[in-house]
Formats: sequence, structure tokens, C-alpha cells
Amino acid sequence: TVYGTISGATGVVYSVETNPSLVTNIYGEIAGTFDIPSNSNIRFRTGTRNFTLSDSLTNGNDYTTFATTSYVATGYMDNRERTIVSSRNGVLAQEKVSQDRSTTVIVQPVQYYVDPLAQSFVTPSGINGLFVDSVDVFFAGKDRSIPVFFEIREMSNGLPTRNVLPGSRVVLKPSDITVSTNASVYTRIKTQFPIYLDGDTEYCFVLGSDSPYYQVWVSELGQDDVLTGQRIAKQPYLGSLFKSQNASTWTPDQLKDIKFNINRCVFSTSPANIHFSNQKLDSVALDPKSIFTKSGSSLVRVNLPNHGIPVGSNVVISGLTTSINGIPAASINGTKTVTYSGLDHFVFDSGTNATVTAYSNFTDTVYATPNIKFDLMNLITTQIEFPGTSIQHFARSIDPTYSMAVSAT
Repeated sequence: TVYGTISGATGVVYSVETNPSLVTNIYGEIAGTFDIPSNSNIRFRTGTRNFTLSDSLTNGNDYTTFATTSYVATGYMDNRERTIVSSRNGVLAQEKVSQDRSTTVIVQPVQYYVDPLAQSFVTPSGINGLFVDSVDVFFAGKDRSIPVFFEIREMSNGLPTRNVLPGSRVVLKPSDITVSTNASVYTRIKTQFPIYLDGDTEYCFVLGSDSPYYQVWVSELGQDDVLTGQRIAKQPYLGSLFKSQNASTWTPDQLKDIKFNINRCVFSTSPANIHFSNQKLDSVALDPKSIFTKSGSSLVRVNLPNHGIPVGSNVVISGLTTSINGIPAASINGTKTVTYSGLDHFVFDSGTNATVTAYSNFTDTVYATPNIKFDLMNLITTQIEFPGTSIQHFARSIDPTYSMAVSAT
């Protein structure tokens, strides 16, 4: 039985044998949520963990269909892998090499039993790098239900590799693809997030599907352009078209190139500021005997160890329903300005004189808002500083006597 944490609804999940409820749609998609409990009896480690769905009753190697992805729970992520620079983490993929052994490769999954196409391209020289937002591909045919995948890979020795750039893999349904009869309409394939490419470096994008009905428009040397009617007399130096029958061995086609557009990001070169604010601190419950008053004085002293509130700052008292030593609750509740501050207590003016010199002994649950002082700040952040750019971090606090600036190195 599963329970909805928000709706409160309940439901029963049966085994696949008695009621096949976990069934993909015609596109091979399946969606759902999984809950990771955390209580006194169950704990799950942080880090990267594989989440796998399969049709194996024993969760073993006797599956016929499976899908896997990574669940990440960590406070620090290292985004550089070999020569790939990315603003997101890659996905751990497993390649089954035998019945009792698997090899883990830190790249995104590569489909092996399809006949993909690859088109290489070279990023401009004279630049440090660029971000790719999307690629326009001109399709001539598509399947009715089976999707097609797109990904950007590294090139090695003039051939496509299995190193997929994180965030570049996109799966498109047939409804996402526009087909044209004269190569005049493109399908814009937007990556999961902007992909960073080094300057003057050769890459390729790969298209593949389990269906043989997908077709893309290409230019062929010596043939006529279907749009302009002009003869194609030369090949561009941009790249080459590659064909493969197993996604591993690639054969270049020297006379053809896929028709495509690459859309790069254009960023503002003016400085930008990003402001991060602390979450509001939870109020602290006061001890019933923590408030002290003096007869004939409107000053109220509140004992609260390590409250961190400096003189001149505000404190919010709430929850009091009864008077304390002649001072009404309305004169103590609310936002008060601290006139004196010690390590374990602070003083404010209630505006009403007390009639008794004594400590409180209230039965209400009374709260006060604390503050946190700091002497040292340790910045742990994941960032990529590209050539020609710089990042600086500054901390600004309410009390300038213990604020500091932190610079990234």
C-alpha cells in the first residue's frame, strides 16, 4: 500500500504477475515517483545511487526490458571528467559484458543495437569555448510511435566516440518532429541545459532510433539542391557524415553531410550579481523562568543562551497570553528593539513599568527569534570559471562588526 503524503490518498500496488500496472506507453515511457524513507530504523547513504526498473522478478540478469538512471544526494559535485567540461553531472551507465559482471563507465548511456548516424563539426578557432543551446535538424521521415534519440559526443582520431557530453542526450517523440518534403523546415532539438564546447575542437552529434523510418536531409556532392535547384559543387570543411551498424564501428561518407544548424548562446558581457539570502531562522522556545523584571522599571531581561542579537537589532517575542509581574502580555509580545545584549541574555523596553521584582513563571509556550554570529565562513561551492571570466564571493551580514568578504581562488 502506498500513501500520498500531500493528498492523503492510498493505493495498492500489485505484483506484475497479478496486475501489470507498470506498463510503458507506446513511446516506451513510464513515469512515477519513489519515496526514500528516513527514520530511526531506515537510513540511506548519500552519493550517487543507481535506480533501476526491470521486468525481472528477482531483479537479476534475466530481464528483457530495463531502464536505469542515477539518484544523487550530495553536497559537492565534481563536474570535470577527462576533457569534458559541464555545468551538470554526467550519468553513470552500465554496460553488460557477461552474466555475472558489469563495467561502470562515467558517461551517459549509449544504445548499442541501432544503426545511428553521426555528423561531425568543428568549433570556431580563436575562441576559448562556447555554449550550445540547441541543434536544428531537417527530417524527411519519421515513425508513427517509436522515438529517436539525439546526443553530442566527443571525437577521437577523426571518429565518433562513446563519450556523450552530459545534458546533450534528448529523446524525441514522433509528435516532436516536423517533417518537410524539401528540407525547408527544421526540428529544433534543445539540450537539457547549455552544453559547453571547447574552441577549435571536433565534436559530433548522433541520431539513432529502433525504427528504420527516420530520415534526415543531407547534401550530396554532385547532386542538385532540392530548395534552390543549384548543383552542389563542393563539400564544406565543417565535418563529415558517419554511418554505423553497431554504434561502435563508424564509416565516413565522403560525399554527404547532414543539413543542420547549431545555435550557440550569447551572454551579456556586463558584470552580474547573484544574491543568496539565508532562510528565516526558527524561533526558540523560552524557559518559563527566563524573563526578569524590576519593580518600577519598564525594562525586561530575557535569558536566552547564545542568542546572538546585537544592540539595536530587533527581536520578536510571541506566544505569551498572560501578564508578567504587572506588565501586560501585549507589551511583551511583538517586535522589540534590543537595548542591551549579553552572551546569554538581552534587554528591551516594554513601555510599561513592572510592579514586582521577580522572574517569570508562565505556562504558555513563548518564543523568541534568535540570531547567528560567525567568526569564520567556509565556502563550499561547485563552479566552473571559464577563460576570460571571474567569480568573486562576498558575505554581507546585518552587523558590520563581524561581516567579511570571501573571494574565490
